[in-house]
Amino acid sequence: MRIFSWYMVQRFVKPFLFGLGLFAVLIFLGDLFDKMHQLMTSKAPLWIVLQYLCFDMPYWGVRTIPMATLLGTLVAITGLIQSGEWLAGQACGFESRTFWQPLVG
Repeated sequence: MRIFSWYMVQRFVKPFLFGLGLFAVLIFLGDLFDKMHQLMTSKAPLWIVLQYLCFDMPYWGVRTIPMATLLGTLVAITGLIQSGEWLAGQACGFESRTFWQPLVG
């Protein structure tokens, strides 16, 4: 991998992980409050309810990956454009697809 690819991955990973965590927590809490009445009125012990909630987390994590990917890509590309690195890279001979390859991969 080239140095530029590593640089792009670094610019992408931080917003991606932040978005993944934030969206997963928000959606998980929204789903939890939707099911709160059913969980409180059920005769299930607390341990079973906690297991149900833990087993439900990966589903919501997978559902939030596309949103987090979009957030990470937008933040990485916007940062390049705002700082002038996009224009400087094109002036040096980088093609536009060179900027997108690490993010698409």
